[in-house]
Amino acid sequence: FSTVNAAAQKSPATEPLRIIRISDLQTATPNQPVTVHGWVRSVRPVSRRAAFLSLSDAVESVQLRVEREVVGEAAFERVTNMSPDSVVSVTGTIRS
Repeated sequence: FSTVNAAAQKSPATEPLRIIRISDLQTATPNQPVTVHGWVRSVRPVSRRAAFLSLSDAVESVQLRVEREVVGEAAFERVTNMSPDSVVSVTGTIRS
């Protein structure tokens, strides 16, 4: 199980957006915006401000950190109410 901290956020229009596989996150450049696709395995709210989203693709898994302040109230509520096996695309920034 790979763990990469990422906070979903809007990417600046000047930076190209990379769509990658979860396995590619290990070699991605920190502070670079990326989009990954996969199935929700679990959602674990850790406070009123953040939640961990476990996401899997056909090969790998990753844990994402979703911050209410970054994604907004409506998106945070959607994330925390997702059911397992939901199919999602997540855009965020790799944090080291």
